[in-house]
Amino acid sequence: MASLRQIFEAASRRPKPPFWLGSGVGLVAFANKLRTPFFNVRGGRKLRKLEVSSDLKIHLGCGKKGKYFPQFINCDMTPHKNVDLIMDCGNLHRFHDQSANRIYSNAFFEHLYRDQHSNFVNECHRVLRSQGVLVTFAVPDFEEIARCYLGGVEVETGKIFDRETAYNQTHGLPESDPLCWIGQLHKSLFDRRYLMDLHQKAGFKEIRLFNYSSKTELTNHNLAILASPGPIETSTWDLVKQFAPFILGKEASSDRIKNELVWRA
Repeated sequence: MASLRQIFEAASRRPKPPFWLGSGVGLVAFANKLRTPFFNVRGGRKLRKLEVSSDLKIHLGCGKKGKYFPQFINCDMTPHKNVDLIMDCGNLHRFHDQSANRIYSNAFFEHLYRDQHSNFVNECHRVLRSQGVLVTFAVPDFEEIARCYLGGVEVETGKIFDRETAYNQTHGLPESDPLCWIGQLHKSLFDRRYLMDLHQKAGFKEIRLFNYSSKTELTNHNLAILASPGPIETSTWDLVKQFAPFILGKEASSDRIKNELVWRA
């Protein structure tokens, strides 16, 4: 009979992946490599058109299930119907200095490695025009996640902010996509002070940081950042509302924005 220690060790041991997983990852990667040039020819034409019209807007990490914005150049690492350009979204080298009016991402920043954060935010500052705005949604607020978990509050009607919810927010539930486990993993923890400091050091002259609740959620454990190399002339809600139905839900209004902090150089 197994000892209690052996039982616990067996229960905590990470299960072996199915034999087909390695082959599946390889096949998907190969298929994506074949499709990438076709996407990038089409996406390159759209990018040049937006650059010529001086109306370049960039959507980073649009993903398989993300929203496609026709007026943006939609970028992701893998080809999907929602993608214009296939690229490493943590590297903005293909975009010219001061060429973009908007850089937008949702549920993307937390998938970058920690040592990428500073360079990525610096690159966003380089690419944006003086009146352009970096719009970043859905960065998990670790302080608020911890408070909600320890308080056992409702995250949605009838659903408590339990350990599984906290894990989903802090780690991203990578098990939901075994073919892209590392890609789905959240690779760091974030709070308001860290994000503010990161954008200040990049040289942004105005930064707005706020919490919000997404769609059916009752807790404000999501962080959003608006940052610009120059003064932001538009209200926070006017900047956010073009994404509100997708991010905050169809009935969203400005009262979903909580604890806004505005910093100006």
